[in-house]
Amino acid sequence: MRRRSVDARFGAAVVGFEQFAAVVRAAGHQARHTLVYCVVHRVAGLGSGLYVYDGVLRLVREGDMRAAVLPDASQLALLGDHGGAATIYLVGDYEAGAAVWGARWFRTLNVLAGVSVQRAVLAAAAGGLGSRIACSYDTDQVVGALELIGTQLRPLIQITVGPVGGSVSYTQNLEVPW
Repeated sequence: MRRRSVDARFGAAVVGFEQFAAVVRAAGHQARHTLVYCVVHRVAGLGSGLYVYDGVLRLVREGDMRAAVLPDASQLALLGDHGGAATIYLVGDYEAGAAVWGARWFRTLNVLAGVSVQRAVLAAAAGGLGSRIACSYDTDQVVGALELIGTQLRPLIQITVGPVGGSVSYTQNLEVPW
């Protein structure tokens, strides 16, 4: 069986504003239930910093936020990639929906976030960008970096986007159990 593999690196080019905006809009389509936070590194027309999108992209804090989100470079492979042009976090409130929906809300909110993420990575691909989805980040660290301390909001999922820098290869090393 042949498996398609994509080199996970991102290119060093600056991402166009419209490319980035399309990804953020797609990620934010469930704005009633989630917010979109963006740690921007290399996007044309935007300075480095933390942004929030709730229908409008607003600057929360200027500056290079990569160290605040991922301070230990040894965690790069596990937690994300500093090489991306931006890292997007879908953020939600587990407690708000639980009062109405009960225990099902936890799963429902994550499903909604998953749909948003899939829309975002499709928008990234349509715009010629690469993307990587991750849930393996330090939640407390990201809560602090996104300035969510003291709120019920929590990061649900992370998407790193950037110019494609790797290559696509086809391998035959996938073992099939049947």
